Amino acid sequence: MKLGPLVVIGVCLLIAFIGLTTQIFIFWKFLGGFTLECMAILGGFNILLGLLCYNFYLACSTDPGEVPPYWIACHFPLPSLYLA
Repeated sequence: MKLGPLVVIGVCLLIAFIGLTTQIFIFWKFLGGFTLECMAILGGFNILLGLLCYNFYLACSTDPGEVPPYWIACHFPLPSLYLA
């Protein structure tokens, strides 16, 4: 079994743990408990937290690609905007 998927799941769980415990122990009391305003703010925060986990998963699971077959490296310096 490969270790990579377990690491991705572990990091996503760590991100979720940090985000959710912050909500429960800090924001929940500061925003006044179970109110509609509190749920709206924390709902947006949870959506962003989910998107963070999803983007981390995509960054880890997407193939980065490869160098094209007939690619030749540039052997001369590129012009700099700061020299003009």
